[in-house]
Amino acid sequence: MARLDSLPSLEIIQGFKGVIDYFVTRGIPCARRWPRYSKGRMSAPALQAAALFGAIVQAYALLPANVKQELTLEAADQPRSGRDIMVSGVLGHLHEHS
Repeated sequence: MARLDSLPSLEIIQGFKGVIDYFVTRGIPCARRWPRYSKGRMSAPALQAAALFGAIVQAYALLPANVKQELTLEAADQPRSGRDIMVSGVLGHLHEHS
């Protein structure tokens, strides 16, 4: 990680996308090598959770149009989407938006 005096222009940041990660932490502009994540390091429970989440998200596409419409209407005044509400409900983490 390198501390910077200021962040470069947006064109420079976009030009280095995938190579350098620019960010601000505690008010200090910084840069680092773009993070790389390897799926090979995931534990067995993490892989199972990812597979479950993927299956739930794919199941959303199979829902009838009227169910998708109701989920979209439910999400109208929330920062979540209808798909987010469905996934939360399936996983058992559905909470009322406050």
